Amino acid sequence: MIFSAPLVLFALLALPVLWWLLRATPPAPRAQNFPAVRLLVALRPREETPARTPWWLLALRLAAASLIIIGLAGPILGGGGTQIGGTGPVLLVVDNDWAAGPDWSARLAAAQAVLDLADRKGAQVALLATASGLTPPRDAVHAAGAAASDTIGAGACAVGH
Repeated sequence: MIFSAPLVLFALLALPVLWWLLRATPPAPRAQNFPAVRLLVALRPREETPARTPWWLLALRLAAASLIIIGLAGPILGGGGTQIGGTGPVLLVVDNDWAAGPDWSARLAAAQAVLDLADRKGAQVALLATASGLTPPRDAVHAAGAAASDTIGAGACAVGH
């Protein structure tokens, strides 16, 4: 498991302070003003305010605070690495529209990583560019990982194709 914002986890160090604050400050008692009548002096209240916060409520609040902190740190399961599951062929869809231009080199690097994994597994690769319009894709390349890698390197999926 990795975190997209690991520095947020330092907020977990504040949990003991939060525990101390929640434990030290119980809920405020309710004040009830009655007229000075003798009959009401011996009357016991139906509910009593506890002197301390109950342990189960304190544990629930601390668990909620820690889960919020961990959630804000952005956990990512699986390490975020490139993985290919299964034993069949690999379909690699490359968005080569005009909007892909600013990060085109990063997209090519990610596609190359997938192709390298497919080549190591000996899997066939179907390379599909998305900017071919609404017609059926005419530039799908069915090849081994190395041949598809050469196709990407040659610019078959160039931006604006």
